Amino acid sequence: MMTWLMRVLLPLTWVFACAVAIRNWLFDIGWCRQHKLDKPVISIGNLSMGGTGKTPISIALLQWLVDSGLRPALLSRGYGRRQSQRCLIVSPTSDWRDSGDEPLMIAKRVPRALVIVGPSRAKAAALARSEQVDVFVLDDGFQHRQLKRDLDVVLLDVTQERPVLPPLGKFREGFEALRRADVIVLTRSHDLEKTQAMQQMITSKFPDLPILKVKFRSQHPLSLDGVPLQLEPRSKVAAYAGIAFPEKFFREIGRLGFELVDQLSLSDHGVLDKGRLKSFWQHAQRADACILLTTHKDAVKLETPMDSDILIGFLPLAALWEDESRARQVLLKQSRKPITHDQKVT
Repeated sequence: MMTWLMRVLLPLTWVFACAVAIRNWLFDIGWCRQHKLDKPVISIGNLSMGGTGKTPISIALLQWLVDSGLRPALLSRGYGRRQSQRCLIVSPTSDWRDSGDEPLMIAKRVPRALVIVGPSRAKAAALARSEQVDVFVLDDGFQHRQLKRDLDVVLLDVTQERPVLPPLGKFREGFEALRRADVIVLTRSHDLEKTQAMQQMITSKFPDLPILKVKFRSQHPLSLDGVPLQLEPRSKVAAYAGIAFPEKFFREIGRLGFELVDQLSLSDHGVLDKGRLKSFWQHAQRADACILLTTHKDAVKLETPMDSDILIGFLPLAALWEDESRARQVLLKQSRKPITHDQKVT
């Protein structure tokens, strides 16, 4: 049943949808110019405003490219960083305030890849001219049509609801935008019923579109400097997360066999300052928590070593593919030479 608020916001949703359609049409007819790089470009993107798992997929792709003997460069705007107009090559020791949390996390996870942030992906790519780059990877690039790509990979979280555009929802485009995609990755595919329903819906509209499936699993906790932590099963832990869907992180803690006695949810990319962190830890200790766990994205925003007696660890996230060999073949097939959009990926 439509509420009064939905009735008020619905016209704004129509306006947003029209604006998106006009923008895409201008790119389709060539009215809006696309900049082309001299190396293959793979875009990792989605339809929603976050929470589909782009970062672990980007990490997996970058590692595969490195393992193939290539040097990839990830191009990102670096959400929330200071001096957002500055271009920067991100190293594992960079300050997250300069790079953004996710680019720094990626640089730490795949140190042999080049990670560059800039006000636009094209400007970030220009900084790579003095570097030996074989392939570019666009972070959150599906709607960034100013830069021409050779492979458009779109992630769909099967646990999310059907796309609803702002201000009623948090999707930037609807399913019709998948006509621009070259590959679909269904994330969080552990939900078999929703995965099958999503796959059937896609194949009914886009029968030639390759579909990959992946699950995400948190690994055993590490200290802030990457050392495995020795935690007994049923250890009492507290946790906080500044990601799009923190409840999924909290469920992973239970899956690993720990008892979650206290939790704190922040906004996506949110920062927990020292005072609030200490207060949360003191509250958690009263519940007998022995350690404070967080996500890797949140952990890169903490100082190492911490000027505190708080024991903190993070859970690294891994991508588990239904068919990893096929995923590698599909995503790496065009990494050594540019392709045109009329070529099909099988």
